[in-house]
Amino acid sequence: MNPQRNLLPIVLSLSTLALTLSSVQSSVQAKEPTVKYVPKPFIIPRTPLETLKSDRLLDYNPLQTLLRSGKWNEAAAMTSTLMLKTGGGLEQGVLTETDTRYFPCNDLLTVDKLWRYYSGDRFGLSVQSNIWVSIGGQNEKNVGRFERRVGWGQAVEPVSDRLQVPSGYFPLRPAGNGGLTEAWVGQWIAEMPKRLVVCQSPPKPTIKPAVKPAVKPKFPKKIKPKP
Repeated sequence: MNPQRNLLPIVLSLSTLALTLSSVQSSVQAKEPTVKYVPKPFIIPRTPLETLKSDRLLDYNPLQTLLRSGKWNEAAAMTSTLMLKTGGGLEQGVLTETDTRYFPCNDLLTVDKLWRYYSGDRFGLSVQSNIWVSIGGQNEKNVGRFERRVGWGQAVEPVSDRLQVPSGYFPLRPAGNGGLTEAWVGQWIAEMPKRLVVCQSPPKPTIKPAVKPAVKPKFPKKIKPKP
């Protein structure tokens, strides 16, 4: 019996197996999903709480007291009322897209830094804006995903611990009766990152044009007539 002839079927089987594995591997690599681009997080640097500025001369010390005491639900209700007063949404009972676009900067940054400071960066307007941007938020199509990320749209017991709810849960959407845990069609949250960027950007210095010295007009010299 020729041993080489007996090994031939084994060699052929191994070659076929190697080709099959190579084909499967190429097919799997071809079907691997492409990595989806995720925009850079939207972050506003934390600012110290030395002064609580307000363009509408509102007092934010009561809100600070509630946040310092960990009374998150009460602080959310007060934040909703303050933002409606500041943004002009008391009559309609909700903060609209236009209200957000022109929201007074000092009040917006004060509310944001208070929530971020006392929650350890778990809550705040810029935290919610960061989530909206990170999911590619554009319009009402992204609202459901945003609500799931921040834990809205579901029954939640009164919050006694900041870790009890997902990051971005507070503050609630500014509305009557202490705020809403739903983003509606998302126009106000879509405007929030843009407004925060504008408010955080330092104002451009005005450069006065250099004043050129006045030039006295030159008149032709009078020629005296010859005698």
